[in-house]
Parts: sequence; structure tokens; C-alpha cells
Amino acid sequence: MSTDRLCGDCEEVVMVTDDLVFEDEMLYQDEEVFKGGSQPTSPCQPCLNINQATRRLFGVFDTVVPQCECLDICVPNVRLICAIPFPTQVINLGSMTGCRGANINTANIASCRIVVTCASENILENCSGVRVQVKSLIVFEDANGNPLFALSLPDFNQTCTSFRRFPTGAVVTGNDLRNEIKLVDGSCVVVNLRCTLSADRRTATVSGNIVEKLWKEENIWVSGILPYPHSITVDREFPAPHRIPEC
Repeated sequence: MSTDRLCGDCEEVVMVTDDLVFEDEMLYQDEEVFKGGSQPTSPCQPCLNINQATRRLFGVFDTVVPQCECLDICVPNVRLICAIPFPTQVINLGSMTGCRGANINTANIASCRIVVTCASENILENCSGVRVQVKSLIVFEDANGNPLFALSLPDFNQTCTSFRRFPTGAVVTGNDLRNEIKLVDGSCVVVNLRCTLSADRRTATVSGNIVEKLWKEENIWVSGILPYPHSITVDREFPAPHRIPEC
């Protein structure tokens, strides 16, 4: 069971909903699990197809016989998605100058990539949407992957007031969105940007989108494989300064 959050002037105080249970299409026979690759219709087939030599590379013992099981896990389950186009940026590398007016040497540029410096997501006071802020850089590199210089991209600061329900794609907005936002537990933002260089290396183009996702902590049944039975797993995020901070 889960309890919603309070938002601004919302009249509703508490809403209780049952956790969702998602059932994969799993074929069972007398409660037996799938063994090895014996069942071609197994939902775990892509993982079961990994051969023993490759499994060794991942640290899986030869004594482990992969089997498809029904697993009970607690995970963030994405319910709503909002994709916003990022304004395309075309940068003329042939006319670039530094902060003191000197020309920047662009002759050795071989590639470019996007680096996110900060990202923030905040629920609007009346639960009508989510404000998303992202700051990022373009890093230009030479043929060996060494950074040459970086340029700041325009700050992305947009509000999502219309989401799409996953996986149907149905529109969720207005009061329906307010009710959903009161139920979700968190969010994540996907910075889906790419940087491409022209053939003559005279221009760089940045395009893509920013994808905001709202998730709820769910107890879900899934089909899966336990490659390291009887092991102890410790999960931890990278600490500062490697963690991308809030804007």
C-alpha cells in the first residue's frame, strides 16, 4: 500500500492505492522453472543464450546452471514520461575565439561529446507539472580522446505539464496529472543529446531531447536469472564529485 503526497492547495489529504503487480508472460508446468535453454519461448531466452565462456567473463561460476525464475523485486517503476525537444545548436568552429579574443585552434578536433554539469527536477506547487533544469557542455576531443576545450550549451529550463502514460502513450494532464503526481515517489531525467561534427570539421551540431520520467516504488513480479546465487551484493552511488549535482 502507498500514501500520496500533499501538494499546495490540493483538497485531498490521503489516497491509498494498491501496489501494481506486473505479470510477464511466463510458461510454467507444475510450478517448474525453465532450465537452461530447453524452453525456446522462455522470457529469459536472450540471457539464457549467453554461453558459458562469456558467463566466465562476467565472473559467473561454471557450477551455476542459469534458470528462468519468477522473481519478486522492489524497484522504481516508471509510470509517466514527458519528452521535450532540445533546441538544435549549430556551432561554427571556424570562427571560434577565446574569452580574450584569441582564435581557438580547432584543427585537431576529431570528436565531440555531451557532459551534464547539473540537473534538477521539481514538482510545481499545485502539482500541475514538473519543472526540469539541465546544464551541459560540449567537450571537443582529439583523435586520442584527449579533451581540447569545452563550450557551454544554453541552459535547459522547461516545465512538463503534459505527460504520456507508459506503455500506452495516453495523454495525462490537468487533474489526472495532479492525482498521479501525488502518488509517485520520484523522478529521473534522461539527457538524450548527441553531438555530431560536419565532414570538414567546421561545424558541430547538438540535437536531441530531454526526457522526464516519474516513477513509483513498486513491488513487481518479473522473469529473471540469478547469476550469482548465495552472493552478497552492495549497491552504492558514486559520491561527490562524481555524482551529477542539482542545478
